[in-house]
Amino acid sequence: MEIICNMLKDFIINSLSIYLERFATEAVPLPDFTDSTVIPGSIDIERNTAPNMCFIVPDIQQLSELSISSQEEHTEIDIWFFVRKDTPENLFLRSLRFAAAFKTAVLNDWSIGGAFTQAYIKEIEYFDNVENSDGKIRAVRCGMTILTELMEA
Repeated sequence: MEIICNMLKDFIINSLSIYLERFATEAVPLPDFTDSTVIPGSIDIERNTAPNMCFIVPDIQQLSELSISSQEEHTEIDIWFFVRKDTPENLFLRSLRFAAAFKTAVLNDWSIGGAFTQAYIKEIEYFDNVENSDGKIRAVRCGMTILTELMEA
């Protein structure tokens, strides 16, 4: 799962910017994500305090046999976008627009640059009151499935 998380991190850093530009406005800018603002692994919003953070959190991986020499891997991963340091209205808009840009990027490149057989977002969930944030942080979770065919070497 580490490789999948790192490929998604590269995709978010290198490919999402085109879509962020489409959803950004002067009032609600959507800056690019960087190596320090996209974190694979557990969510730690107390330590990672940038205005825009993305966490890649793997959930479960299932394998199914396709043939004698190949398997298909189904990996469930949550992509979390956290926003802070703005007005409540802009936090709301910024969080939803990050999710919309990510959804559009995945729809337009469902193989994530050829890294996977298929990737798709199965649900998007908005959180307007992140725990321990006094309403100053909003979040959106994009639940996705990654399909990869594994061939025997």
